[in-house]
Amino acid sequence: PEHSVSNGFVGVEAAWRTIVDRTQEQQSLRVVSGRFSDFIRERKGVILEEWERAVRRVAKAADLEHPDLFDHVPDLLDRIAEMADELVVGSQPGVPSPVAEKHALERLDEGFDLLQVVAEFAVLRDCIVRLWATEIRASGFDSEGFRALNQAIDKAVAASIDRYTQARDRTLQSLDRISAAALESRNLDEFLQRLLRVLLETTAAVDTATILLREGDLLFVRASVGRESDVATGFSLRIG
Repeated sequence: PEHSVSNGFVGVEAAWRTIVDRTQEQQSLRVVSGRFSDFIRERKGVILEEWERAVRRVAKAADLEHPDLFDHVPDLLDRIAEMADELVVGSQPGVPSPVAEKHALERLDEGFDLLQVVAEFAVLRDCIVRLWATEIRASGFDSEGFRALNQAIDKAVAASIDRYTQARDRTLQSLDRISAAALESRNLDEFLQRLLRVLLETTAAVDTATILLREGDLLFVRASVGRESDVATGFSLRIG
């Protein structure tokens, strides 16, 4: 009887080990067979946390508030996941240019230079690769997913460089035109009017602009594009 009981315990133990082994194997298979796009979507919060910690070491980024730092990076992660899905089905993914351009413009406004913008994307790529390598236990390599990641980051960098270059060129052209306006103007009013025209012609988002100068306790309209009648009528505002 004792021998039978012993054999019974051995049988139960063996069966239990088999169940545990199969469960671990199934869990491993679920991790390995998971698509890269699913990983991006499911681990998006963790990726952003890792990226924030790493990118805070980049100059300028260290002092940004949380919403300003993240900016369009979550949208870029969504686009990377979409590109991975598109590659899996054999289609050619579109570039993430609009997202990258918006991000580049925001960073320009915040005082970033081009190298710092590119460094942000490099840090994002590194964080994703490190987390993905841990997730798949160095197996089940998703080549299409990594193609999507590299394409998205590379194209985002290219779009940012292009947008940065355009903005820099417009700024230089504006400075040249302002200098020319100052030299060619015969008086202050003419110079201010030329200055406003340069502003409108080099800034697509602006269609009306006005310059007010202080005289005593009043601000008088001295030049305007879009509200020229304020100049003619001598429109003014009292300070305070």
